[in-house]
Amino acid sequence: MLRIGIDDTDSLKGWCTTYMVTHLIKEFSDYDIIGYPRLVRLNPMIPMKTRGNGAITITFGHGKGEPVWTGMVEGKEIYMYLHDAHHPDRAEIECAADRVETILKKYSDIENGANPGYVVCPGYPAQRLYWMGVRRYVEMKDALRLLPEGAIYGGFNGSLGVIGAACALAWRPHDRTWEIIVYRDKTRIGKKRYVDEQSVIMMDKQFPDTFSNYDYRHRRILITPHTSCPILFGIRSDNPLILGNAARCILSESWNTCTLFLTNQGTDDHIVRAKIPEITRYMSVSISGRVSSMPHTIQGGHVLFRIRDSSGLSVDCAAYEPTKEFRGVIRKLLPGDRVRIWGGVRDDPITINLEGIEVRQLVSFIRDRPSCCGRRMESMGKGQGFRCRVCRRKSKHMVKMEINREITTGRYHVPPCATRHISMPEKRMITTETRGGV
Repeated sequence: MLRIGIDDTDSLKGWCTTYMVTHLIKEFSDYDIIGYPRLVRLNPMIPMKTRGNGAITITFGHGKGEPVWTGMVEGKEIYMYLHDAHHPDRAEIECAADRVETILKKYSDIENGANPGYVVCPGYPAQRLYWMGVRRYVEMKDALRLLPEGAIYGGFNGSLGVIGAACALAWRPHDRTWEIIVYRDKTRIGKKRYVDEQSVIMMDKQFPDTFSNYDYRHRRILITPHTSCPILFGIRSDNPLILGNAARCILSESWNTCTLFLTNQGTDDHIVRAKIPEITRYMSVSISGRVSSMPHTIQGGHVLFRIRDSSGLSVDCAAYEPTKEFRGVIRKLLPGDRVRIWGGVRDDPITINLEGIEVRQLVSFIRDRPSCCGRRMESMGKGQGFRCRVCRRKSKHMVKMEINREITTGRYHVPPCATRHISMPEKRMITTETRGGV
């Protein structure tokens, strides 16, 4: 089999790495597609990424068995095969690499800063390369060291995309989802998109196996991008068999090209269970501990607090303004609450950018100054006790006061409009637990 990985063909001004699959399918029409094309999201905290930090892979060979629908290119139905009976030699791999390089040069946004890279190989890179790529910062030398024998790689403008391409090829799904991505007619790219909002809502209700389609609280469509890239919309699901029909339910501008991808979106593969001393920049972590400071709001509407774990150390956690109502949950926390938080680590200073929180135990009492004559006593100084401002009566000790909490135990997530591609949405977290998944 010829396994091809590509990354970093787009820029902040547009284009789209997933669209490369369409060009590759046309270029390699003398082969069969083996398995679903793959869209692999990598570490969302890497600063060099463009937007969703997604790489693509596709495998070509000579298929065996029954064909399976996997999309459409300019009106022509595309099929893939689950099994392959092809073993390319070195000359064939070199020829394939030349063809990929030609496509990459023609359809990458190099002029606006893209650093496209590709890998062509007969085998898979070491699986640990994927876990490095989705959870850490990977150097070029480490990616190349873990490529299989016979792999050919290259690219343009520094070729940083080789790293993502290699990491994507190393993915062995343990949890997976699918996404059908529908592409715009070439004459419409760059113009305002038309996707009917009510049809998205109807599709969301008609196909319960799909997720992250619409944010009902903020009345926002989630299946459309906000850039001038070739994507019209994308629908994600745990069931690939319904996605073709789901896409046809959307009222939109006309289209005749789409690809059904196998993906790691919505899996939380980027999250590492860690202790505070283990935290480094570019990680996404899950930490259990107790709230150790009162939440407070800073300029910009961001809400911060600290959490202390069993190591005895504390770290700042932040619910940033784009997380909207999620910040209201964070403001209701009190020191002593037992929680588990997860999110990406921001550098300088180290801060965890919250993606969600699980409140496990709430404090029901707080220690406070005693009261007298209808008001709290004043402190007489450290270790000297308290004195009533009115009658001057004194007391030596703090008192416990029972409080009513405006928050309950349970999980709280950032709203759908603020959720990363790779983060597991609440809907999928519930269904995954029900079926005994990860």
